[in-house]
Amino acid sequence: MKQVWIINKSQDITWIILPGILPLFLLLLFPAYFQQQQEVNLLWWLLLVVFVDVAHVYSTVFRFVWEKDTWQHYRQHLIWIPLISFAFGFVLFQYDAFIFWRVLAYVAVFHFVRQQFGIFRLYARKEQQASAFARLVESAAIYATTLYPLIYWHAYKTQSLQWFVAHDFIALPTWMEVIARYAYLIILVLYCVLHIQVYRREKVFNLPKHLFLVASGVSWYAGIVWLEGDLLFTLFNVLAHGIPYMALVYHTSSNKNTAVKHQQFAVVIFLISIVCLAYVEEGLWDC
Repeated sequence: MKQVWIINKSQDITWIILPGILPLFLLLLFPAYFQQQQEVNLLWWLLLVVFVDVAHVYSTVFRFVWEKDTWQHYRQHLIWIPLISFAFGFVLFQYDAFIFWRVLAYVAVFHFVRQQFGIFRLYARKEQQASAFARLVESAAIYATTLYPLIYWHAYKTQSLQWFVAHDFIALPTWMEVIARYAYLIILVLYCVLHIQVYRREKVFNLPKHLFLVASGVSWYAGIVWLEGDLLFTLFNVLAHGIPYMALVYHTSSNKNTAVKHQQFAVVIFLISIVCLAYVEEGLWDC
């Protein structure tokens, strides 16, 4: 079976799958450092938060700067949605700053969860039409991979972890985590049984899709449930999210713009642009 990569095998493994498990290798190589360094210091903050997390958002700009037709088609959306969102956020912050940060935290979490689902579905885009039950199990698997660690966080770590500000996630009773844990295990077993049957029946094994599910499971479970410390959480969380997004945006934009595709320093221009925009935004936040 020809595997269904998004870019190609080497690029997908390097930029989409490996970022989710890279922090695990760093932890194994430098265990003493991560035992001593549990907080995000200034250097880690620049590398992870500014140059990856904030910068990946600005990579979206290239979807309508390099692609004129995209800007023309979605111009009203691209102008009005940011303005309305900013106005809503400004009013909400004036009303209650803590509620503003809590709402923003849950919007950000929704964005992180949906990205994992979206990339997972990209790897399944050329599969033969699956049954409704098979699609349900697959969707449940990728959602459970992200939602179970979040439920664990809500049950046990609202005191020690935060997305934006302290206690921005609502504390949940621990019995909800127990139910979620067993549901997660059942879903993973169903997923494995389903694809064993698919392979035996059709000799089809979608390697990149399964690898991405494993990488997502490692990054979310290790970063939230298994390990302690804001630095490790940020490493797992940010690298698994920001790097694949930037890679996919660059790949899509450069493929649609031949001038960019064949430009020798296109990647350098792309990275420098989004890093500078991210740095400027953080300066404005600081002001």
